[in-house]
Amino acid sequence: MKTSNCMFCSKFGVEYNERQNREWYDQPIFENDDFLAVPALGQLVPGYMMVVYRRHVLSMSQLPQDKFLQLWEFCDEVMKFQNQNWGKVVVFEHGICKEDKPAGACINHAHWHLVPGGYELLPQDMIFKKIVSFEDYSKEKSKHNPYLYYRDSSQNEFVLDDAEVPSQFFRRILAPKIDKPDEWDYLVFPFLENIRKTYEAKNRYKK
Repeated sequence: MKTSNCMFCSKFGVEYNERQNREWYDQPIFENDDFLAVPALGQLVPGYMMVVYRRHVLSMSQLPQDKFLQLWEFCDEVMKFQNQNWGKVVVFEHGICKEDKPAGACINHAHWHLVPGGYELLPQDMIFKKIVSFEDYSKEKSKHNPYLYYRDSSQNEFVLDDAEVPSQFFRRILAPKIDKPDEWDYLVFPFLENIRKTYEAKNRYKK
């Protein structure tokens, strides 16, 4: 169900899925009935994608349990495209569980960031817990506490519960690694040229 004040519901939700009403950079590259992948505005590196759940929940941990297999199958397709063009992929989420506890997220709607390039984004001064699977984690966690989720390029998964971090936390870590330390804010630095490169790569992509 769409919520009236949710940007992602208005752009990508099942009730509002009209491509002609989106900006050129909001056109999905992959999509199905439950998920879509769109180039991230503020695309620090070409191929940086967001995977969005098309129904309104606050975080991926709140997905219905029967959707996790579909989520990973969908992400595998997106990452195959990213791997062919830009190398290994890391995944992160600023997990929201309550509207007033955003855990660094800017939009209160479930979405994962898939970033190619094999960048190491786990901060050395914070203790993340290694988990067996995100699906198992979602079954056990409190539905009220924010979290950070990270999956490295070797497919190891980590979480930090009760996360209190600044907005766009992982992007702040990524930006210095590509020599753009002050350009982490997607609203100020949209990197539209990188988005164009991503669409061009998709036009050449062969499964």
